[in-house]
Amino acid sequence: MGDWLLALPLPWMTLVIFTAAYLVAAGVYLVVVGLAVNGLARVFKAFSPQMLTPLGVIFGLIVGFVALQTWNDFDKAKVAVDTAASALRVVVVLDESLPEEQRIHLRTLINRHIDGKR
Repeated sequence: MGDWLLALPLPWMTLVIFTAAYLVAAGVYLVVVGLAVNGLARVFKAFSPQMLTPLGVIFGLIVGFVALQTWNDFDKAKVAVDTAASALRVVVVLDESLPEEQRIHLRTLINRHIDGKR
């Protein structure tokens, strides 16, 4: 379902996510303001400070876990790129032992792979 969001360019993705966050915040604000009439306003004011500490801890944990997952994904991607580049280098070094025609064909395939053409 979220594939369309992940396929967007970064500026558009940022715009969509911030717009959604602002709409949710505006909706929560309007609901609270609508409910805070007469005596309920005091209840909301008393409830607010008590919720800041747990919400701050939860937010900190979420940010920490997201940062950890991002770091792990980056490390995995770096290892995958290094492995692919190393394997490609080995093929280029070892193709010297092939006959000329096969070497040219292999180099053409390698260049096509590097350029991303099919």
